[in-house]
Amino acid sequence: MNLSDEKVVINSALSGIAQIPPDVVSRLGESHIYDLLSAAASEAILLRFASLPSPEETLHFVSQLHGRFPELTPVIRPLATEGVIRTAFGETGLIDGIQPPYLRGLLFVLPYAIASQLDLTADERAAFTERVLLAHSNATAGAA
Repeated sequence: MNLSDEKVVINSALSGIAQIPPDVVSRLGESHIYDLLSAAASEAILLRFASLPSPEETLHFVSQLHGRFPELTPVIRPLATEGVIRTAFGETGLIDGIQPPYLRGLLFVLPYAIASQLDLTADERAAFTERVLLAHSNATAGAA
């Protein structure tokens, strides 16, 4: 495992860079990248929402995202977004039916959208990255 590569993935998500360098993808593998993006999206969601938002709050959030990122409106679907948000709060089985392009798109968009909305400082971004790495490490250890 290359910690530096993992940070590249997380920083790409935080920066809104939708293309991870091919050499990083090759070294880490798609599954590892998906897990890192999932951890980053969950961490961002937990930063944005103090508690599980209501369906109305989620729709408002999705509407804000559509306004900020109109080109991504096809990817940011309300039910898929609600599933990802509820999963971040510990519910299970909600993202299983989301089509992969939409899920992956959300996992890329949410960390950037939330980090930019909250205007995270460099120190806050570094702390975010460390929390994502810890969460990913704990999830990986728990799955072993």
